[in-house]
Amino acid sequence: MKIAFISFGHIDVAITLLKYISRSTEIDLYLVFSKKNRRESIINFNHLAVPARILSHEKTLNIIPAEIRKYINNSFNYSIFIYDNFKISNIKNIAMSYKFSKILRKQQYNCIHFNGNNFQQLPISLFTPNIAKVHTIHDYEAHSGEINKWAQRINKMLMLSKNQKIMHSKNIASYAHPRIKSSLNIIYYGPLEIYKKWEKLDVLEEHNTLLFFGRISPYKGIEYLVESISLVKNIIPDIKLIIAGAGKYYFNVDNLLNDPAYEIINHYLSNEELVKLIQRASTIICPYTDATQSGVIMTAFAFNKPVIASAVGGIPELILHNETGILVPPRNPGALANAIIELLLNSHKLNELKSNMEIRCKKSPFSWDVIAEQTINVYKKALEQKH
Repeated sequence: MKIAFISFGHIDVAITLLKYISRSTEIDLYLVFSKKNRRESIINFNHLAVPARILSHEKTLNIIPAEIRKYINNSFNYSIFIYDNFKISNIKNIAMSYKFSKILRKQQYNCIHFNGNNFQQLPISLFTPNIAKVHTIHDYEAHSGEINKWAQRINKMLMLSKNQKIMHSKNIASYAHPRIKSSLNIIYYGPLEIYKKWEKLDVLEEHNTLLFFGRISPYKGIEYLVESISLVKNIIPDIKLIIAGAGKYYFNVDNLLNDPAYEIINHYLSNEELVKLIQRASTIICPYTDATQSGVIMTAFAFNKPVIASAVGGIPELILHNETGILVPPRNPGALANAIIELLLNSHKLNELKSNMEIRCKKSPFSWDVIAEQTINVYKKALEQKH
């Protein structure tokens, strides 16, 4: 069995997954970007000019950071394919997808696994009719304030197809139509250990330091977190909240810039910068108002950092309340403040959560060995379905 894994985003998850799948199955990774945006997750080459085509091996090696190459350690092959853009109206993209499909057919893959939401997987599928398909659908429903009609249409088309589908939470799968349940597979992903490649031994955890990291967006609930900190200050005067990530704030944060309780970092974080912040934090905060799965939580798990998060979407499937983290109601600054105070003032509980997290991540459903086996079984189902 030979697999082509085509990733439109979610690169941190993809590379970690393939590291484990490749132990028993031949699998090649294709990372897909457009010339308009050459930055996603753990890879950023916006500073480099690249042509619209599959890049040479030499060019690919120049783009992939040394830490990632070291993590992969030649366990699977990887390539980068560049489109001019991802506009559906661009007829050139059809020609590019045809060229991409010729490469896939030439390699004689048994199955193509599409990871992420992008229209180009539809023409690629059309041009590779004899190859089985699997689709991983990450965000079936759009987050609050991030409605993308085309993305939703593509997700609905994929969901209604007969191809095998993977989703990362039972909560998302609840949207599925009953008639396609047989082609729907719930497979979680484990701690994103690849980020450990940027860990520095001289960076120490800081007392009473909280970290929110990720894209700034209305569904992240940052305003409720800020409200909660004003309550926490009364009990823990030396509290520190780091808010780090790119994006335009949707509420006024001017009064936070000179407040010693806050550290505001409003730009896209490099891998080194992100990992240093995670190492500094004693607790990670996810005050989301809605969610599907969460790469933030699984990154925190990789560093054994307890998480306080809203009990929304698929998050309760990741965090066991008072065992591997603390769950609070969304949009509730009081409950969030109480959880922060409870955890930071109770070092025994903090350490107990860390210990529980370490144990849980080695077991199903978050063990990468188990996840790889489950994914390979989906490939086998796709092949049986095709023949």
